[in-house]
Formats: sequence, structure tokens, C-alpha cells
Amino acid sequence: MKESQKDAVLRLLRLRPQTTMDIINNYILAPQKVIQKLREEGYKILTLPVKGQKYSLYKLIEEPKQVRLF
Repeated sequence: MKESQKDAVLRLLRLRPQTTMDIINNYILAPQKVIQKLREEGYKILTLPVKGQKYSLYKLIEEPKQVRLF
């Protein structure tokens, strides 16, 4: 089964902070949209400017807490 863009970005962010270019190099062409959707799902992702560049660095700070049913 093919990995979704959301899952691919999460996999990358769990490894280390990623720049916009790092994510694009992994065939995610609109990383800002994927990051925004992850934030809407409860992921806390810090965005930092990269000095002298027009792109950002993304750092996964916290994942949403899973609710246990039993």
C-alpha cells in the first residue's frame, strides 16, 4: 500500500526536524498544506525560518494523545 503524504511527512518529522526543501525532496510537493492538516489533527509542529533562505524548518513538538476506549 502506498504511503500517504501525511504519513510520509510524519515519518520524516519523527526522524528529525525537516526543512521545506527536505520534505519536497521526498516527493511532497505542498508541504505547507500537509503541515496545516497535521496541526488541525492536533499535532504540534514548530515552524522556524531558515536564515538567508525563503523556506522554513519544521519540528514535531508533540503528537495528539490517543484516547483509549478500554
